[in-house]
Formats: sequence, structure tokens, C-alpha cells
Amino acid sequence: MRLSFKYQLWKELDKDEINFLKAIYYLRSWNRIYHEVIKLDSDYGFKVLFKLDKMYLIYYNKNELTGQIKIIILEDLQSLIRDKNI
Repeated sequence: MRLSFKYQLWKELDKDEINFLKAIYYLRSWNRIYHEVIKLDSDYGFKVLFKLDKMYLIYYNKNELTGQIKIIILEDLQSLIRDKNI
């Protein structure tokens, strides 16, 4: 994840994908992310979610036993979003 921050991979995203990343930051919990963003267009939502995960801008983890989903954003990237630099 540090390399994705070092090379500023978020600059490779289009406007919708940047907004999706910001929504993940602001909504925080999986239930809110799913119901307010992904459920609107689940094919596109999951496509962008997995793209962000592959680019290591977020860490997406689903616990197979409990089914709980956890999304982590690198602290440096969170501060850029918080300071509105992205």
C-alpha cells in the first residue's frame, strides 16, 4: 500500500473512481458503503471496489467464517482526502 501512495496511483483513476474512493473514506462502514454506493449499480460498484483493491489504494478483506467485510485505507491517503487534496 505504501508504494501505491509513493507513486500516487490515485492519479490514474477517473473522476467517478476518485469519488468512489472518497465515498469509502467518508462512509467508513461496509453497510453504509454497500447500501449507499454499491447497491445503486452493483456491477460497476464491485468493479471499482476490486480495482481499488488491486491498485492497493484500499485493502478489502472478507472474513469467510463470519462474512464480515473490512476496508482499510492507508492513513496518508486518508489525510489527503480529509484535507481535500484529492
